[in-house]
Amino acid sequence: MNPITAYIDAIKQPFNYSGTASRLEYWMCFVGYIILSIIIGLVCSLIGLDMSGAGRVVSFILGLFLVFLPGLALTARRLNDIGWPIWLIILCFIPGINLIAWIIFGIVPGNK
Repeated sequence: MNPITAYIDAIKQPFNYSGTASRLEYWMCFVGYIILSIIIGLVCSLIGLDMSGAGRVVSFILGLFLVFLPGLALTARRLNDIGWPIWLIILCFIPGINLIAWIIFGIVPGNK
């Protein structure tokens, strides 16, 4: 599994909160997100896309559907794999704790 494939698989399941996600799938998705973010950022810089007005709205909508919802579902599936309660996903919304939570979710081996 390569990072881009893992990220595309996560995008295809933005509302799938059941099932499991392995550690490899979890980490490869985040690596794929970083790679695609860098590429998109470079392309936007090269074409001179500014982030005012309509550009900001488009960016918000794309971020919601291409990053936030798939990432939330992937984290929920990862918590299912670990065997932890899904409400722990709340930790991902607390600044400072969120990075630690994501790392712990990615390190703990799965039960299923």
